[in-house]
Amino acid sequence: GGEYRAAVPLLVGLALYQVLQTQVRMYARTISGIDKPNLNLRISTFTLVLNVGLGIVLLFEYGALGVVLATILAETVRYLLYVFTAQRHVPNLNILPRTLFEQLAAGGFMFVVVEFVHESVAITGWTELLAVVGLGAGVYCLVLLAISKGLRITLRSVYQDIL
Repeated sequence: GGEYRAAVPLLVGLALYQVLQTQVRMYARTISGIDKPNLNLRISTFTLVLNVGLGIVLLFEYGALGVVLATILAETVRYLLYVFTAQRHVPNLNILPRTLFEQLAAGGFMFVVVEFVHESVAITGWTELLAVVGLGAGVYCLVLLAISKGLRITLRSVYQDIL
């Protein structure tokens, strides 16, 4: 209900943080894979100090939203540091792979469908909410399956013995 509306920006910020984490983890593992744990430690330490410092400053200015903003800014810096570091140590690294764009396209299409349904149908309880969330998940999966040859190949190889 309306009493939770103030939490929406915090949840959106935390969702953005989770999206960043999907990319950060990939590059952190890349750095670990080339046996450079000292670089991971330096980047993580810098990010922690930045996050705490910004968090304290922004907390007093913006409250809880400031802490979330500090986390997003620190994680964005972490992402950029990992990308820069990985590019220096891994030749021909593609930082914008096709799969990333496929996932963004599927997510964008899902957003449009869910937003349309949300505007058209009143969500008054858990049943409607779960139906809309399920619809969104289904749309995302179907669009990704339609546009991603790599996903189709992976699914075929995984399930070829069953089919």
